[in-house]
Amino acid sequence: MLRGILVLFSFLFTINSIASSQDDREALIRYWADTGLTIDFVYDQFKATCYKDAKGFLACLQGVNVLASGLKGGATLATTSEASQNPEVFGAIIKSYGPYNLYKIKGLDSKLTDVERWEKSKAIRTAEMNAATAVFNNLASQPFDFSVILNELKPQVIQGRLANAESAVAADIYNTIIESAVDPHTHIDPVVKVKKETKSTDNNFVGIGVNIRAIDGKIVVINPILDGPSIKAGVRAGDIIASIDGVSVKDFDLDSIPDRLRGADGSSVKVGFIRKGNPIEITIVRANVNVKNVDIRVLRDNNNDPLGYIKITNFVEAKACAEVAYGIQYLQSEKVKGLILDLRGDPGGLVDGAVCIGAIFLGNKPIVKIKDLENGTTMLRGWNPNSVALTDLPMVTLIDAGSASASEILAGALQDYQRSWIAGDRSFGKATAQDRKFLTDENGKVLNNKIFLYHTTERFYQPKSGRTNQIVGILPDFPVDPKPNATADEKFERREGDLYTNALPAESDPWVEPRPQEVAKIQDCVKTKDIDKVYASHADDAYPADYQLLTAQAILGCQL
Repeated sequence: MLRGILVLFSFLFTINSIASSQDDREALIRYWADTGLTIDFVYDQFKATCYKDAKGFLACLQGVNVLASGLKGGATLATTSEASQNPEVFGAIIKSYGPYNLYKIKGLDSKLTDVERWEKSKAIRTAEMNAATAVFNNLASQPFDFSVILNELKPQVIQGRLANAESAVAADIYNTIIESAVDPHTHIDPVVKVKKETKSTDNNFVGIGVNIRAIDGKIVVINPILDGPSIKAGVRAGDIIASIDGVSVKDFDLDSIPDRLRGADGSSVKVGFIRKGNPIEITIVRANVNVKNVDIRVLRDNNNDPLGYIKITNFVEAKACAEVAYGIQYLQSEKVKGLILDLRGDPGGLVDGAVCIGAIFLGNKPIVKIKDLENGTTMLRGWNPNSVALTDLPMVTLIDAGSASASEILAGALQDYQRSWIAGDRSFGKATAQDRKFLTDENGKVLNNKIFLYHTTERFYQPKSGRTNQIVGILPDFPVDPKPNATADEKFERREGDLYTNALPAESDPWVEPRPQEVAKIQDCVKTKDIDKVYASHADDAYPADYQLLTAQAILGCQL
């Protein structure tokens, strides 16, 4: 077994042009097909889970609803009580199964803001949990058989475009069940997919090169990717995508938009935008776009001292540590006066990556405290006793709600030892690690050597203070919104505690800023830098100023 693997987290409220394309989804279907997994396999999981307790019953209900969602137009199981509480969500009854009805799904009102949509979804989730508990407690007088519904829905779903996708559908059902019944990070994955993803994390794709996000029901360009086709064609941050090749985006599923923006190298796509209330149309020629996993550059703007910038996209592959080490040497040769480590949107990866990179800045100090959940023992992990820090330059580390697991380990250690100021937004809050092994039965016999089972085996704590970032996240010394006067929707993010009702709880006292006087002094200094004015001066740029990055530069400038 390979220990110390942190499952990547990507449940962000972001739709990215680097996101899975149709080709990616078809590849995933092929990966699963190669495993030979069938829905019959899911039946065994149902037998072991569904009627053990209310939690297992709810997990199986959610698993069946994965299959039901594949019906034409979408459907879901709910009680009459749930439907009456949310008439705007549940449509006509397709069929009744004792205490549950199979309903057509209407979907949430598109006019709802992201925050309103999330609050409504939480209410629906609570109603689902309460209803499932009530039905489970009444099974003696009104039995309910999940397998009957599975048998009826299977031939209706596994047809047409999903005719060859039974293995992928079975995996979705199985993962939904175990993620709900066990913990949210326990899941299965095809071995071939895992090996391909860990081979290289530099991201190359053919498309228009934009990062987009759903905000308040609109598809907004967060920024065009530097040197990509969009920025060359005149696309700007803040542009709202209204149409693609003449078809309104309102007619598309959100998940399909990245696919429609991607295509063959050299092909064109006409994208309609709304820019400051005015409609425009831009023809963009698709091309290869490269996004590096580790980006190193020198910042020489605003007449400040030169600063080094290090962006780490994830910690999946070991070479990231070497790339950061080489990057430090390069930045020092450029005579930079400080460093900005950008971990925003970094969902994590290998623990070893966080420990190795931590040693670059902290030397031989322990980087993380690890608790083995199987035997209860704890240990401190550093890179090695002879580790020497490669730099003592002052630092600011940027984090946000997308910074998870391994990136939280690194940020937490840097904050614990007061090696770096932390700026940005509270991190995601995942302080657990998943071990992987081949899928086995309850006796440890391998059932399928083409499928990895990831299961939670460890919890992490910051090395010096012993606090945890589980649920609570890493709190920044300097909280910074994504932009001045950001709205609730612009700041809205979902974290571990929001997404999962069964996430492992936090274990420690809340973090308290240990250097309040220094923070206050720097904040007073930062106010003199007119960051809002600098940010506003770039409002019309194709690639606008990064407000959090500007603030990080100001924090360093106030120390130099």
